[in-house]
Amino acid sequence: METYDTIRELISSETIKDNIDVRNSFLERYSSQTDEFINNMSQAFIAWRSLDSKTKNNQKKENISALVFSSINLHIVSMKLFLSGYIVASGNIERQAIETISLAILFSNKHVDIFNRYIQNKYSTNKAVRDLKRHSKGMTVSKDGLDKIERAHKYFHDYSHPSYITIGSNISFQGQGMYLGASFDEGKVDFYDKDISGRLSLSAVFTNYITAVESAVSKW
Repeated sequence: METYDTIRELISSETIKDNIDVRNSFLERYSSQTDEFINNMSQAFIAWRSLDSKTKNNQKKENISALVFSSINLHIVSMKLFLSGYIVASGNIERQAIETISLAILFSNKHVDIFNRYIQNKYSTNKAVRDLKRHSKGMTVSKDGLDKIERAHKYFHDYSHPSYITIGSNISFQGQGMYLGASFDEGKVDFYDKDISGRLSLSAVFTNYITAVESAVSKW
């Protein structure tokens, strides 16, 4: 039985220190995917700069640019949390990234009347993916891109609510008890493989989505 001091040190370490061993375990398995992710998001950031340069002095366009930037940031932070062993937290943020992407695309279409409700805090943003699908006809974003957004949103839905995923993330699938905080579990590598594949797939269409938003905005 651990003493209070031992338990306190464990919780203190998890609260204020970085678990390098966990991150190294993820990077050892996913180094090539991580490099590809970084390349994709670097290209996305450059695409955002192009969009942002064309949005000055227009409230709606500036909000769209801010949403696009936020989606980039959220996707990167989510990946960092995943590689750090915080699977549930990373999935929750990934869902926000996907909903933010959907909002930016919706707002870029001048025929979709959602922006004013959003500004007045009268629009539920968790409906953004649903509404994007409803209004997708005539938008410049590709069907493949829309399909990836919808699949990713469905996949990460359970990360935002208490579920078997949130409980399972704390349990060792190798019979080693419970994890407190960050973890890399060899018994969950199939799950990790699927997770990172989805993140990489979404990162691959980021530049296309931003270019589509810029194209739509330019036609106002």
